[in-house]
Amino acid sequence: MSKTILKKIFPRCMKFAPKSLGYPLFRRMMKIPDLPDNLSFGIARTKADLDAAFSLLYDAYLKENITAPMPSKRRITLFHCLPSTTTLVAKRNKEVIATISIIRDGIFGIPAQDLVDLTRFRVPGKRMAEVSSLAMRNDLQGQSSGVMFYLTKYLIKYSRECFGVDRFIIAVHPKRIPLYEGIFLFVPLHKRQIKGYGFANNAPAIIATQNLETAEARFKQIYGATPLHRNLYEFLFRTFSTREKACMEFPKRKYVSISDPVMTPDLMDYFFNRVACLFASLSDRQLQQLSSVYAHPQFITVLPRPKGGFGTPESDPGYDMKCYGLVYPENTPMPVFMTVLNVSKMGMRMHADVLLPQKTRPRFFIVVGHHRVAAVKGECLSSRGPLHWIKFYRVDANWEGFIQYQEYRHLLVPTKEETPIVAAS
Repeated sequence: MSKTILKKIFPRCMKFAPKSLGYPLFRRMMKIPDLPDNLSFGIARTKADLDAAFSLLYDAYLKENITAPMPSKRRITLFHCLPSTTTLVAKRNKEVIATISIIRDGIFGIPAQDLVDLTRFRVPGKRMAEVSSLAMRNDLQGQSSGVMFYLTKYLIKYSRECFGVDRFIIAVHPKRIPLYEGIFLFVPLHKRQIKGYGFANNAPAIIATQNLETAEARFKQIYGATPLHRNLYEFLFRTFSTREKACMEFPKRKYVSISDPVMTPDLMDYFFNRVACLFASLSDRQLQQLSSVYAHPQFITVLPRPKGGFGTPESDPGYDMKCYGLVYPENTPMPVFMTVLNVSKMGMRMHADVLLPQKTRPRFFIVVGHHRVAAVKGECLSSRGPLHWIKFYRVDANWEGFIQYQEYRHLLVPTKEETPIVAAS
């Protein structure tokens, strides 16, 4: 799609035509670009890749006046230090040329919650994430749309299959909402633009959403009958060419996980104490929240000490999870399907449409990896609707290995099987 169409023709059409006429026209103008040569897509794991992504983001945001000038010339946010945020990068000949971040709802929420009420999307058993921090090099010589489309393809597959996300939230400048609403089928959450989006230097914004659980069906409805050169349903959800498989690296995991933590104590100290100096501005509550995520002493030493101290170290930190299994309520022979939302050494938080009275002791069979099923017994500590908090009193070797794997990954202790692979279906 040419810049002429995006910047001139379509905005003029939309000014005088309703969306029901303008967006179909926009989609007819769109053409899925070819995959540019020498590209690769993956997670920013190293100091060099993260630094390049933050630098690229700063340059792009400064040009658009959606960040203030900073001595570091890096745009780094507090969300980037969390394991619930993943920064993705596109590289050309091993050089970062584009980046985007996925901020899953976590201890600090997501940035857009300051503008709109997102309570309706905080549904038990579901997770949302804000897609943010998109930036591309401005010297891509006509390949920017190609990078954008294939980075989006990577983002969707990674979010659905690797990151446990059920819903996207975006905050975009009003002039760009036609692209996201008309082409990528996001649904705005309000009619008028919001002024003063603090996360983007008080720029105006439109907040929109995409339900990833229904997105494939919706894209099929809109694009299913269109020619392949503009069929986003086939492009985003159905096919991966040999070239695409070769250039898209997805994480290989021995056990189930929905996070790809990359922050070592050294990286956290470098980016958040020395480059951006973000930790120095945190409140005592925020420091306590961070210490609950990074409970290991090596991470605690990187954080400024709050006035009241860190308190008692967390002995049983939990890990966000999305895995499935069966629960057998006590004295009931028939199992019920369940989704595990958070795990720890001692227990889990789970979602299941079943009554589990307190103090009862159900049995659980949980898929924790490829051909790995953990058989555990636990006691229901409390319930709130379909949410249940379970304390284990008997676990097997599969569960112990599963939890040890989560601990190793969050402490960045490498395992033999924890290497990125090409894994596009």
